[in-house]
Amino acid sequence: MTDVHARKESAAVPNGELAGARLTVEALERAVAERTVDTVVLALVDMEGRLVGKRLTGRHFLESTVPHGAEYEGDHPHVPHSMRAARDLFAASEVARAAFGGDVVDHYVHRADLELAAFESSVTDWERIRGFERL
Repeated sequence: MTDVHARKESAAVPNGELAGARLTVEALERAVAERTVDTVVLALVDMEGRLVGKRLTGRHFLESTVPHGAEYEGDHPHVPHSMRAARDLFAASEVARAAFGGDVVDHYVHRADLELAAFESSVTDWERIRGFERL
């Protein structure tokens, strides 16, 4: 993903149009102020590898996304995507063991194991629908 802060060259296009040009933040700010750009399309890849997009106003993109980043980017830790991933992280957490004690952590890990076993023993709507599709 292109870091909007790293680009230094001008976004000027010989015919004066911005379509197809790679913009710097400064050029986008000028274009939004001049009302030549109203909408920004942000494309990201989600956790399952699908391409997702968001349409934002140029002003909103500059005020919210540029300073803070899009929710799918960054090297910071992410919230676990499943109960099993959360259970595994919690079970291995030295911070949790130091704060709550090993017995408490083990108790919550055991409860998570029971919930996971109950979940995995059930048939989901997706499995039911997909099974009927194949019959």
